[in-house]
Amino acid sequence: MLLYRNDLQMGFENKNISIPKGSLEKSSFKFIQPEINCVLNCKSDYSGFKLNGNLNFILSIICDRCMSIFQNYMDVPFKLVLSSQNNIVNDKENFMLFSDEADEIDILPFINETIHLSLPMKILCAETCKGLCSQCGTNLNLEICKCLSDGKHTPFDKLNQLLSN
Repeated sequence: MLLYRNDLQMGFENKNISIPKGSLEKSSFKFIQPEINCVLNCKSDYSGFKLNGNLNFILSIICDRCMSIFQNYMDVPFKLVLSSQNNIVNDKENFMLFSDEADEIDILPFINETIHLSLPMKILCAETCKGLCSQCGTNLNLEICKCLSDGKHTPFDKLNQLLSN
C-alpha cells in the first residue's frame, strides 16, 4: 500500500483505501471479502507524518477448542509515525523510517503485522465454546456426548486406580 509524500504533506481525513487480500502474506486464516477496508487519517507534524487508521475485514478461522470454522469480523485501529528522524522513536508508537529523499513509502508490511498481531492468542468461536470430547471427538457445542453421560471416564481415572491400590 503505497503512500505518496505529496498526499501526506497535504494531510487527509477518512481516506478509504481498499487493500486486495492477495497483496497480504499467506497465513492460517482466510479473508472472506476480496479486499480489506482501510480508513486512514494523516496529519503532518514537525517530526514527519502521523497516521491513524482502522482496518475492517472478515476472517474465516478455526476455533482452537472445537475445530469448527467460523467467521469473525475484525475492526483493528492502528497508529503509525512516518519520519526521517530516528530519535523520535518511543515505545508507545509504531514507527517507520521515511527518508526525506523518498517520494513514496509502502506501509503494507506494517499492515500485515498489524493484522497478525490483532488476532487473539486463543481463537474461540464463542466464549462459551465447550470444545471437543477428549474420548470420542464429538463437538460438545452441537450434541451431547455419550461418553459424558456414562460417567465412566474422567481425567482422574488413573489416579483413582492408584489410590485404590
